[in-house]
Formats: sequence, structure tokens, C-alpha cells
Amino acid sequence: MKQLQVISLPVSHLRLGMYVCELDCSWLQTPFMLQGILLKNEDDLLTLQSLCRRVSVDVHKSRLTPQEIEAARLVEQIVAPRYPLLSNMPEELLAASVAQRKALDDIEVMLAEISAGKPLRSADIVGSLRDCLDSIVRNPSAMLWLARIKHADRYTAEHCLNVAILAMNFGRHLGLSRLHLEWLGLCGMLHDVGKMQVPADLLNKPGRLTAEEFEVVKRHAEQGYEALRDDPDLPPTVLAAVRSHHERMDAKGYPQQLPPDQIGFFTRITSIVDAYDAITSQRCYSPAQSSDRALNILYANRGTQFDEMLVIRFIESVGVYPPGVPVELSSGEVAVVIANNPQWRLLPKVAVVGGNPASCHLHRIVDLATELALPAEKRLRIVRALAADEIGLDLEAFAAQTLNALR
Repeated sequence: MKQLQVISLPVSHLRLGMYVCELDCSWLQTPFMLQGILLKNEDDLLTLQSLCRRVSVDVHKSRLTPQEIEAARLVEQIVAPRYPLLSNMPEELLAASVAQRKALDDIEVMLAEISAGKPLRSADIVGSLRDCLDSIVRNPSAMLWLARIKHADRYTAEHCLNVAILAMNFGRHLGLSRLHLEWLGLCGMLHDVGKMQVPADLLNKPGRLTAEEFEVVKRHAEQGYEALRDDPDLPPTVLAAVRSHHERMDAKGYPQQLPPDQIGFFTRITSIVDAYDAITSQRCYSPAQSSDRALNILYANRGTQFDEMLVIRFIESVGVYPPGVPVELSSGEVAVVIANNPQWRLLPKVAVVGGNPASCHLHRIVDLATELALPAEKRLRIVRALAADEIGLDLEAFAAQTLNALR
């Protein structure tokens, strides 16, 4: 009988054909039925990469040669962190703003062409998507802040872009490859294109939809898939996310009521970020909720509507107080989060609003982590997250003023 030979690897070095026999987390926290898995497809590989940091690989049960597995182990010694911060917030906010505006314009053109019955060409939006991705890779805080700025008359286009931004940031947090980040961006940009085939009076109805009306709206998932399926530039995983982003872990979603083992990794991510952006947006039938309220809703529905472990990792990726989120400080002042602190998640850098929030006047910049040097009773801290509409704060105007102050 062959002697068991096991090699420990970081999940970033896993390859298809490896047999994973041990995890640094419980198997019960994964969707895998058995303790031990041969990596046969990319979804399984990406799932492990999102849930674990290190795994053990059984050399003899793997379909790779021992030399190939050993090479993967040796690479660990020379690989640098995948996505270090490459820019500061002020310079990135300007670049991100340019990329965001171009992407929004491209998405609106795309949606108008779909409404007119013209065939969709994803190649037309890839350029602006990559510009957004470049910014997220360098420093995601700027693009995340801009994703908080929303306009009622551009909801559909902004929602598509915001889901793309949140998905790419999530993938960056998980350490996914640059190609996979681009695919996640496409999932976000295209996930709701089918809504262009839904009557506007239903999409904009302020009250509750009837059962018959909801059935019409639900068709957008299949209609989006049909509009995109002949595009030769789209990978199958993007098409699957467009079609299945309303499927649920309890198999009660639509349009196919898929069981969880048939819901792909990219689709699971798209479902989470789609819900988060929708909850934090002003919609015709619902006011915008604060970020912490949205995260609580996602967490409450983990394991039933959403993938449980991916919800937890998503909360990590945006932070308890994401960039661009208005907050109330212990001083009674209102501030806007500028950037997260990886070491102190509850102590981000904030821009304090002077006087009435509606005035959008920047008072000062405070790094709440530095408050730890003060006596506890004198430390400035966040009391709660706020919705911008709740306090009358124009995030767009405040962002422009903050950018000028940070230069």
C-alpha cells in the first residue's frame, strides 16, 4: 500500500487535479459533502480559495505528478502579496472618478441599445471595466466611495456598475486572479440587462407587485441570458451569473430553483453584492438603508438565500464601515468614511462634516486609529452608520470637497 504523502499549500497555489485532504477550517463550513476532494473544476477551486488560507494536498491521490505539486509548494517562498496598495486615496479618487464616469456612460449606451432591440456586444464595455478594475487593484477605497454616490435618474446603470465594483473588490479581497476579477466585473455590469425587456411601469411601481406582475419581472434573468448567450466574448461563468443571480441556497430562487451544488461561485458572489447595493440604494418602493443594516440583512439570510461563508468574507471585504458611508461620531458630529484600517476595522479614517450635513462642508480629517493613544473617555469613535438621505448629505459634493482638501 502506498504511503500517504501530504504537502501543505496556501490556497493561492492550488491547481486543478490536486486532491485536497485537509483544510484549515471545518469541512462543515464548506459545500463539500465528503472530507476530501479532487479539484476537477474551477468553481471548487475558487470556493476553497475563498474559505481557507491553507490546505493539505495528498500527492498520491492527485492527478498531478509529485514534481508539479512540489513546484507549487516552492513557489510560495517567492510570491509577494497579490494586491498591495499602490496609490494613496487623493490621487486614486481622481483617477477612479474619471473611470467611473466613462463606465457609466458606456453602460447607459449599452442599455439603450438593448432596449432598442440591438444585439449586445460586451467588448464595447470591457475597456471602461478594465479602467475601473485598474483603480480597484491599486487602491479600492476610492472606487468604493464613488459607488456610494447614487442618482435616482441613473439607478439601473449605477446599480450595474456598483455591483461590478463591489464584486471586483470582493474578488481582490479573496486574492483571485486578474482575469477572474474581470469576469466578476462583467457579471456585475451585465447581471440586470434583462430588465430592459421588462415594462418600465412595473420596474418603477412604488407599491407592492401583484403575483402576476412579479412573474413578469422575474423573467429578466432568462431574458438577460437570452440577450447575451450568442456573445462569443463572454465566458460561460458570466452567462451563468446573469441567468442565476436570483437563485438561492435553499433552492427556492428563480428562474430554475437550482440546488446549491448547481449554483456557481461567480453567481453566488453576484447574488450577494447585487442584494447589498440594492438595499443601500433609494428605490421606488423602498428607502435606502444604511450599510450596517444591509450587512445585517445579508448575515441573517446566510445559508438560506446566500452562501454562508461568502457572506462572511464579503463583510470582511467592505468592512463594517465601508468607504463612502456616513457615520455618527461619539461627539455627535457626522463624518464620511474615507478608508478602512485593516488592523482596526472599527477605526477607519473619516472626513468630518462641519455644521449642518446638508452644507457639505469639510471640517477635518481624522484617523480614528490614532485615538487609541488617548484615554478611553476622550476617544472619538463611531456610534452608528447612517444613510446619506437620512441626514440630507450630498455625497457627490462632499467627495469633491474632500478630494480638494486631501490634495
